Amino acid sequence: MNTETHYYINQVATITGLSKQVIRKWEDRYNVVSPTRLDNGYRVYRQADINCLLHVKELKAEGLTTGKAINEVKKIYKANKNSEVDYNNYTIQLLEHGKYYKEVQMSQVLKQAYYFYGLELMIEEVIRPFLKEIGNRWENGEWSESQETVSSMVIRDFLIQVRRNLPTLENAPLVIGACLPEERHELPLHINLLPLTLKGCRTLLLGPSPAPGTIERLTESLQPKTVLLSATTDIPFKTEPELLKHWDEFAKTHPQTNFYLGGKGALEYTDQHPPSFIKATNDLKDIKV
Repeated sequence: MNTETHYYINQVATITGLSKQVIRKWEDRYNVVSPTRLDNGYRVYRQADINCLLHVKELKAEGLTTGKAINEVKKIYKANKNSEVDYNNYTIQLLEHGKYYKEVQMSQVLKQAYYFYGLELMIEEVIRPFLKEIGNRWENGEWSESQETVSSMVIRDFLIQVRRNLPTLENAPLVIGACLPEERHELPLHINLLPLTLKGCRTLLLGPSPAPGTIERLTESLQPKTVLLSATTDIPFKTEPELLKHWDEFAKTHPQTNFYLGGKGALEYTDQHPPSFIKATNDLKDIKV
């Protein structure tokens, strides 16, 4: 056997969220993966096999039948061995450890990925795919809320440590990142603040669901160059119907600060209620500092 990492079917089931029965069924009926037989009779799978299974699973979640999803995956992998949903070994290890709440092992994998990729590439190649996958598993009921929460906390704590260790100048422009009231998902802000820190900005992140008036008081006190507001759900706007109007008026009266609003919930809401003085975007390229 070569030095490529191999996985037993129990590991593949853990990583993909598919049962062993489903994996064997897809293997036997559709020939979507081709495990290798060891001398002792056990079947082992390659990383590419795991990628195929995850890709089929993603297409099925989008509405394709199993047969059509597998045919699409076969076409993609035949044309391009590195498909657009290729999960690297670091992401696969995070999925394996995350299911069993292995925080120490997850932290070790993140450190290895950081040294291998560097920060920006690690975020794109490891962290974003991992967070997307665990989010899907939680929504589909494959992972419990506690599994999703613990895994997210490990990522958050790692990113906090990295950001705090990055050097910045005292007179560098300040960027404040804040969740809107009632918004609990702060990880997108952690991820978005890191590239800005790498560019030399000072960054300050408020925790989830800050108390009313906290962001405004900090903005008036610290005079930041940029404020990033985030809402992954529409709960903040449903809870406070005048919230967007309030922030748009606040941005109007603070022209020295650039205000941005991001997150899935925020973008969906601003599609119907576009602000005048706040830019709604999920693209870091749009942010001026």
